[in-house]
Amino acid sequence: MQCPKCNILIPEDSVFCQNCGINVAEEIARLQKFVKCDNCGKEVDKNTKFCKFCGNKIDIDKITKVNTKSKVSDKVRSLSGDKITLFIIIIALVLLCLAIGRLMNYSESAQTTTPEPSVETTSSPTIDVQNVRVINKGYGLQKIQGIIKNTSSYTCAEPQVIIYTYNSSGNRIGEEYVPIFGALSPNETFEFSIPVTNVSSFKVMSSSCY
Repeated sequence: MQCPKCNILIPEDSVFCQNCGINVAEEIARLQKFVKCDNCGKEVDKNTKFCKFCGNKIDIDKITKVNTKSKVSDKVRSLSGDKITLFIIIIALVLLCLAIGRLMNYSESAQTTTPEPSVETTSSPTIDVQNVRVINKGYGLQKIQGIIKNTSSYTCAEPQVIIYTYNSSGNRIGEEYVPIFGALSPNETFEFSIPVTNVSSFKVMSSSCY
C-alpha cells in the first residue's frame, strides 16, 4: 500500500511509514474527515460547501475523482520507477558478465606457453673421393691414385673409402681399402695411392666418416 501522506509504497502491515514516520492508521482516519480544496490545495472539512481559505465551492465528487486519478498516477509512476530500476540492474549485470568474460579471454591469451626446446641436429662430416684414376707403371704394375677431401665443417675422425676393382671381363677382382692415417680436418685433403694388378676399371663403393 501507499503512505497516505508521502505516497511511498510501504508494507501492508505497516503501523508507521518508514519514510515520513506518520502513523498510517491515524493519517487515514484524518484524511477521511478532510478533503483538499481543488483550487488552493488546503485541507477543509469534507462536509463544508465552500473552502474557508479561498471561498472555492467544494465539489466532493470532483475532488474524489481527482484524488483517485492522482493516486493511480502515483502508483503507475512508482511501478514505472521500479521497472526502470530493475531494467538498469539487469543491464548492469549483463555488462558485468561481458566484462568478466573479456578479462578471462584476455588472461588466457596473455599466458605465454613455454616453447618446446629445439632439437639441434648435428651434421655428420662427409668426405668426397676426387680425381681417382688407374696409372700403369709398367711391367704389369699399376696403382689407383686419387684425392680424398673432407667437404664438411666437421672433423672426420675415421675416414674410410672402399674401391672395387674389375678385370677386362668386368669381373670383380678386388676390394681395396684406402689406407688413411689420422683424422681429416674440415676441407683437408689426403692423396692416396694403392698398388694393383690387372685392373681395367674400378668403382668407389663407399666413402664415410666415423
